[in-house]
Amino acid sequence: MEASSLKLLAIDDNRDNLTSLKAVVADVLPQAKVLTALNGPEGIALAIAEDPDVILLDIVLPGMDGFEVCRRLKGNELLWHIPVVFLTALKTDRKIRIMALEVGAEGFLAKPLDEAELTAQIRAMAKIKEASKLKREEKDRLAALVAERTSELEQELARRRQVEEELREANSKLQLSQTATLDLLGELQDEIEARKNGEEALRESERRMRSIFRVAPTGIGILSNRVLLDVNARVCEMTGYAREELIGKSAEIFYATQEEFTRVGTEKYSQIAERGTGTLETLWKKKDGTLINIILSSTPIVSKDLSKGVIFTALDITARKQAEEEREKLHAQLIQSQKMEVVGQLAGGVAHDFNNILTAIIGFGHLLVMKSEVNDPRWHYAKEIISSCEKAASITRRLLTFCRQDISEKSHFNLNELIASLQKMLCRLIGEDLEFHFKPSAEKLPVIADPVQIEQVLMNLATNARDAMPGGGLFSIETALLPVDEEFVAMHGFGTPGDYAVITVSDTGTGISQETRQRIFEPFFTTKEVGRGTGLGLSVVYGILQRHEGYVRVYSDVGMGATFQVYLPLERYREKASHVVPYKASEGGLETILVAEDNRELLDVIQLTLSAWGYTVIATRNGEEAVAKFRESAENIDLLLLDIIMPKKNGMDVLDETRSLRPDIKVLFMSGYPADIIKDRGQMKGEYAYISKPITPNALLRSVREVLDVASTGFSEAL
Repeated sequence: MEASSLKLLAIDDNRDNLTSLKAVVADVLPQAKVLTALNGPEGIALAIAEDPDVILLDIVLPGMDGFEVCRRLKGNELLWHIPVVFLTALKTDRKIRIMALEVGAEGFLAKPLDEAELTAQIRAMAKIKEASKLKREEKDRLAALVAERTSELEQELARRRQVEEELREANSKLQLSQTATLDLLGELQDEIEARKNGEEALRESERRMRSIFRVAPTGIGILSNRVLLDVNARVCEMTGYAREELIGKSAEIFYATQEEFTRVGTEKYSQIAERGTGTLETLWKKKDGTLINIILSSTPIVSKDLSKGVIFTALDITARKQAEEEREKLHAQLIQSQKMEVVGQLAGGVAHDFNNILTAIIGFGHLLVMKSEVNDPRWHYAKEIISSCEKAASITRRLLTFCRQDISEKSHFNLNELIASLQKMLCRLIGEDLEFHFKPSAEKLPVIADPVQIEQVLMNLATNARDAMPGGGLFSIETALLPVDEEFVAMHGFGTPGDYAVITVSDTGTGISQETRQRIFEPFFTTKEVGRGTGLGLSVVYGILQRHEGYVRVYSDVGMGATFQVYLPLERYREKASHVVPYKASEGGLETILVAEDNRELLDVIQLTLSAWGYTVIATRNGEEAVAKFRESAENIDLLLLDIIMPKKNGMDVLDETRSLRPDIKVLFMSGYPADIIKDRGQMKGEYAYISKPITPNALLRSVREVLDVASTGFSEAL
């Protein structure tokens, strides 16, 4: 069906939702017409009046909910054939889908709408309606032909009975009179002529029916005891057989297995016995072995008399089934993408909270080092604490990398040269019992990326390969240049058109099961025993590649080794050069600093550090307390040191209120989230000095001194 002839009916009690839906449809299907209704009764009445191609129905409606509306639509002889797609913002769990199917819905879409999925659903449902319409018209046409033929036969039978009666009367008359006999012979001659004319009319009727049989767009055939007596050209087109190859053969020729042939026969004849006709979906096998999806309908030529034969219609719905499977595939990809996004948000939240704890531990550790002599055992204990915290901080950086919240330094380099420089390190990493091969591409592979993070991707994949080959094996890396076009994107479900560098990392290890492959990039998911890994390796790979607009695919099965394909876009742009702030030794001062931090331990270590270097510190636990303290001593405060995310008032709100009193007040923001994420979320408006947690005392003192000494409102991220 052409998009210009599509007519959609949207039923939703929210006018804004209807306006938004009409805008989306106008964008993806500009010629389609969208009718709207605010409740169920209005929608049903509009459906009767307009006969739309697809009905988009909200579940939550006033008075009559979407399920009841769908039930009434499907129970109406005028409306049951119109496809219904539920459209809702409710959580689409299994129970709701089952309820939708039970009331007769053909589709289900969750808000917010995905334009590609909406377009595919509308087109698929419109095709379903069109196919249903064709099927009804063909069925009605055949029924009319059968009724016409039946009427003609009944009339002929009546005429023949009448002739027989007249013959009996004529025989009686022959006994009475020769003259009467001659008269009767004349009458019989007329009747014979009339009979010949009737037989000719019957043959003409049969010729018309045969013409319809041949040119019908739906496959039609006649069976007797499941043996093919006749088929039309459409059946031959659908199956690839010539008519001569089918006539006289069992219908089993259409089926891939004996079991399916038996099932169809049992179910079809059971339906015929119960309601006079049988309709079901099955698979047919074409002559070349290709399987096609068929909706098969069968009806006895003479009602309740199978001995006279059965006429069947076959509708090829393979294209529709493929569209439905593609829709399910896209839906599964959407669910996986949403799941990874939620997990990334969780990882970012964990890293944020952990950074607060680490800042406090690192701060107290540095204070202990400053207060101890080098030969004091406590000095060494404090150094070990700081070292362990730095390792923990690296884990938070890996978490932030996974959720695309890490700040990286990208540069221009040749991917082949980078991998070549890593060969020795990768050999040491996998061990001497594994053989390592590297096959670079003939073409240069220039990319814009963070080389450290790309190295981390390769080391993580090498580590997993090593663990999968405890008894030795082959580990290989191969690079290639791959042009990606629209056809590739449509076939594989990822990527954007352009040139990509592809890194293929393979091993001959134990392989990965299908169940594990579905979860392999989730953080903390691991098949290793406790103590053998955090389960962050492949999730970090996933996060790094997302940040670089790249992709990763895994191909494996148990006992067959594993192959990871990493896709990185070739150089498309050059990023702005990073501004490096030169390191300055920690200095103190005599200024007054108002600190707002909701973590008690972190607030204590900040206060102790700043006080030890001569600053006067006003410590507060939340945004409201910070504003109140500032009002008391506004003229004496030189700097605000504010956590971005705090209860009651966040750091940005505190700055807005304090600058209404003192527009010149200087500020240094801090948070466990990187600055780009804070700005993307709208929690930091404008450009301001910023320092990321975990914070060392030296970094804190240096950043405070820089903000106090430089009269600049420009944004800079403290290191």
